[in-house]
Amino acid sequence: MSLTLHFHPLSSFCHKALIALYENDTPFTPKIVNLQDDAERAAFRALWPIGKFPVLQDAARDRMVPESSIIIEYLDRHYPGKTRFIPENPDLARETRLRDRFSWVIRNWYDIMRRRKRLTFLTAGYSQVAIIFPFLVVSPVYFFGSMTLGGLMQISSAFGQVQSALSFFVTAYTSIADWKAVLNRLAGFDASIGWAEGLDGTAPRVEVVADGARNFSADDLSVGLPNGRQIVQVDGFSIEPGERVLVTGPSGSGKTSLFRALGGVWPFGDGAIRIPKGANVLVLPQRPYLPLGTLRGALAYPGPEESFTHAEIDEVVDAVGLSPLREQLDQTAYWSDKLSGGEKQRLSIARALLQKPDWLFLDEATSALDEASEAELYRLLLKRLPDAAIVSIGHRSSLVQFHGRFFALKPEAPGRHRLAESKASDIEEDERDLTAASA
Repeated sequence: MSLTLHFHPLSSFCHKALIALYENDTPFTPKIVNLQDDAERAAFRALWPIGKFPVLQDAARDRMVPESSIIIEYLDRHYPGKTRFIPENPDLARETRLRDRFSWVIRNWYDIMRRRKRLTFLTAGYSQVAIIFPFLVVSPVYFFGSMTLGGLMQISSAFGQVQSALSFFVTAYTSIADWKAVLNRLAGFDASIGWAEGLDGTAPRVEVVADGARNFSADDLSVGLPNGRQIVQVDGFSIEPGERVLVTGPSGSGKTSLFRALGGVWPFGDGAIRIPKGANVLVLPQRPYLPLGTLRGALAYPGPEESFTHAEIDEVVDAVGLSPLREQLDQTAYWSDKLSGGEKQRLSIARALLQKPDWLFLDEATSALDEASEAELYRLLLKRLPDAAIVSIGHRSSLVQFHGRFFALKPEAPGRHRLAESKASDIEEDERDLTAASA
């Protein structure tokens, strides 16, 4: 059997996936993960680093499918049975997905409201009862004339002081619960950091060596995932200063992981990457990171805002087509939410122009722009950074004109690709085939 479900019997999400498998008599191997066993927990973490249940392993397709809803859709598409889990009608299918995704949110909201009502009933009721309780206890003595009204009020006041002093946990319960929730999140975050650091130290690592070589090179390099599975093999990859290189490949082939490894930020894999000593390497991702602060500071990132003069930043902003934002350069905002995808990519190109790297890696860094704007920015890079080596990931054949060498990720085995030198004509042909297939 090619299907293996890794689950825990106390997880209701796992029951959902199990019901889907048993409903259509889909053959699979159930694998209960004992979280109390360190070896089993480590093995599951190595298989699925996120560590959440359930996870469906499909050996035939070399796929790991997480989350119950995604597992059910995967089974409905690749292992259909007598029962269809997703309606064929598009409107009903969309409604089913919405109900499935948001049912837990709605249920959780109602649970929060019920618990809040119980808590309010307890705390508010306790406070109200405490007001009349001393009167109820002492009133018989007062009505029999054995106590004056002043004595009754003194007893009530004294009881109120004692009651207030002994009611800390009742009145502070909400705050304590909030503190406990924050501590749980911080403890989980700290545990995840510790696990990631431990994984980073035990898994095979890509070594970045800065030596006296002139070229940027990688030979016998394997780029992998945190679970140890290799996804990209690189042999004889060498880039000279000032070269323009385009890397292509199908979606999911590991292009981004390869670029992260070349940029020194992805350690998982095996082998060595050699870069010239003292070289300035910059990787621009498809979705740039914009820190909270001023736009001028975001342009200077990762350095301080004072790294560049106002005149330098203003000139670069105009050059990349962000002139309308010049009046907002000193405003503090959540720029990651405020700017469009195209504006954020223009901003990342501006960073490259300011920092003037020796080796610039563009991971689909202009994919949100139209072809004309993309061509304009590439011409700007070639003009402003004539000595920099530019390595791009892209799918558009329009990028061919800006590059002199070409590499493609070719399938070598299920889930694994090899980087091989290619030709410009091959890229244009692949794009025509893709366009014809989508049409």
